[in-house]
Order: sequence, then structure tokens, then C-alpha cells
Amino acid sequence: MSKREDREMMLVRVGQLIRQRREESGLSRGKFAEVAGIGSLTTVQNAETGAFEVSAINQPKFEKALDWAPGAIRRAMDKVGEVDPNELTMKAMDGDRVKPVTDSLQGVSFEALLAEVSRRYRVELARGRALAGPHHDEYDPAVSDDMTGGDDGE
Repeated sequence: MSKREDREMMLVRVGQLIRQRREESGLSRGKFAEVAGIGSLTTVQNAETGAFEVSAINQPKFEKALDWAPGAIRRAMDKVGEVDPNELTMKAMDGDRVKPVTDSLQGVSFEALLAEVSRRYRVELARGRALAGPHHDEYDPAVSDDMTGGDDGE
């Protein structure tokens, strides 16, 4: 395979991982572009399809919004021709990064925050590090309804 074909395959794989994480977060392309500060739905679409490489200016924005390790996209693209793109995993993109809770929440909608908490919980559950204990072992719809203002049975 040529270097160009290898590069195109890596772009497609990175794009698949971008789309996967965005969908896990429950965000549309437009909402993701807004949250990431990219400002263009087309930029997100091109990145997800592998049509174009994410620009150096947008790479940190994508990585932060996707909760990937800084430089993850560049490192993946630097491995073109050395690594089979199909071996590139979400774990490789995540690195050991854990996004601090202290990140600013100013301007974040409740829906976006809830989607992020849900995504992080699923990630921790998949890693076998989900919360454990008497309050987290079972889903209790009565508790859930009380917390969301649903029917309390009265």
C-alpha cells in the first residue's frame, strides 16, 4: 500500500473514533462543534468521514471536547505506515488522561453536562472502575423518579 493510501486509512480510522466518542457523549455534530469551539458543522463532518485531517489549530479543540489525551490526533497521524489503522483504539486516544472536575462549566447546558456525566460513567463501567457500594449497585426507579420530579407514587 502507498503512503497516501495508508494516510487515508488512518484519517478514516481517526474519524471513526471521533464519531464514536461524539455519539457516546450524546451530542449532534452541530452541538459538538459548538461545545468544542470549532464553529463549523462541516469541519466535524469532514473529520468524522476522514475527508480531511483535522487542522493543527482544531486538533486541541477536538481532543479536549472528546476527552482525549493532548496530541492524540497528531500521534496517530505520525504513525501512518508504521501501524495498521484498524489497531488504533479509543484507549490509545484517551491515554491516561482524566479530565479534572474543576474544568469550567460556565455556559454548559444541563443536557450537555448530563450527557458528559453519562458518558464518563459508561467509560468507567467499561474499565471496571464504576462506582460501587449500596447506592450504586442497583437501579431504583423510585429514587430516580423522586430525583427527576417524576411521579412519587402519591
